[in-house]
Amino acid sequence: MYLPELRKYIGQVDRFIAVSQLVRDELVERWGVPLDRITVVYEFSEVGKSPAASKQPIKDKMVVGGSGLVHWRKGHDLFIQVAHCLRREHPDVPAKFVWVGRLDAQHKIIVQADLERSGFTDRVQFVGELEDPLPAFREMDVILLTSREDPFPLVCIEVGMLGTPLLCFQGATGIPEVLADGGGFVVPYLDVSAMADHIAALWHDSNLRMFHSEKARAVFSKFTPEDRCPPIGTLIDEMLQG
Repeated sequence: MYLPELRKYIGQVDRFIAVSQLVRDELVERWGVPLDRITVVYEFSEVGKSPAASKQPIKDKMVVGGSGLVHWRKGHDLFIQVAHCLRREHPDVPAKFVWVGRLDAQHKIIVQADLERSGFTDRVQFVGELEDPLPAFREMDVILLTSREDPFPLVCIEVGMLGTPLLCFQGATGIPEVLADGGGFVVPYLDVSAMADHIAALWHDSNLRMFHSEKARAVFSKFTPEDRCPPIGTLIDEMLQG
C-alpha cells in the first residue's frame, strides 16, 4: 500500500529483516526475495516489564481487550462482531469489551452508529488513545487480535508480558508462531464465532485461564531489546565486514 513499486527496489537491498516468519514467507512467495537474503528477528518491547504491571484478577465480569488504530486493517469492526457472537451464543458470560487506540472523527461516527444500533453502547467501549495504556492493559482478561493483517504487533508482546491470553486469526499475523505451546488461541481467519467460544471457555474454566496466562507471560517475557537487539547488531556488523 505504501510502496506499490516495491519490486523495483528489492535488488538494491542487501538484507531484509522480517519481524515474523509470516513476513519472511510473504517476501519470498509474493515478492520473489531470495530466502538467503532474509533474517527473521521478532519484534520487542519493554512496556510490559514495568514493575507496576501486575495482573488484576477477574471480578464480576470479563474484560475483553483490543488495541490499535481504529482502521479496517486492525479489524475494529470484527471486534464488535465478536461481542455480538458472545451475547448471542454465550449469554451467560458477563463481558465488557474495551478497545484502546486512536479513533478519528470519521471512524467515530461509524463506530458509534454500530454500537447504538446493536445495543452495545454499555457493553463495548472505544476509549481512544491513552498516554499510559498499561492500567487499561492490566484490566484486560483476554485480548483479541482481530487484525486482518499485522506482522507481529507490539501490543501482543506488551499484554503477553502481563500474562494476558491472546486470540488471533490464522494467517493474519505472526503471533501464532509463538503460541504453539499455549498463551492463547488461534482461530480460522475471520471466525468471530470461534473467538467468542474461546472467551466463554476462559470465563468458565479458571485452570484453563491460568494455564494460558502463565504461558503468555513466559513466551513474551523473551521479547525484549536485550534479547532481540543483539542479533540485529551482529547482522549489521557482518554486512559491514562482508
